[in-house]
Amino acid sequence: MGVRKKLVKRGVSPIVATLLLILIAIAAAAVLYVWVNTLSSSTTQYNPGNVASAISIDAADLSTTTLTAYVRNVGSNVISGVLNVYIYNQTGTLIATGQSGSVTIQPGQVQSISVTLSITTGNQITQGTTYTVKVVAPGGASAVASVTAHS
Repeated sequence: MGVRKKLVKRGVSPIVATLLLILIAIAAAAVLYVWVNTLSSSTTQYNPGNVASAISIDAADLSTTTLTAYVRNVGSNVISGVLNVYIYNQTGTLIATGQSGSVTIQPGQVQSISVTLSITTGNQITQGTTYTVKVVAPGGASAVASVTAHS
């Protein structure tokens, strides 16, 4: 009889197999990371062109009878008309109201408004107390700021 050769099946060594699995896992994680970042940035990206009417209060000065505020148009449309002003105390009670004269604020611009306040019955604006000022533009755009009253 002849000599039988032993058939030896050779495969990938365990170390090479482990390295291949690690590389495949890293590549899959990198692809997943890029896909998730692309998806989330495209859905949460701020586009100022999407905001038609929006305002902010850059600064405000409140006395016992008058409010002076610097209102910025942060939207893409012109704000034109009378701005309504509401003053609330720390508990949320409406203390005073007022209206500006007619204003026109271009997008990105700041307009100073001075409003004589009508104090609601039984209330007063007290020096040294902090109040919430709300300015509402035509069309409903509004902005809120906290202001401490002075004499």
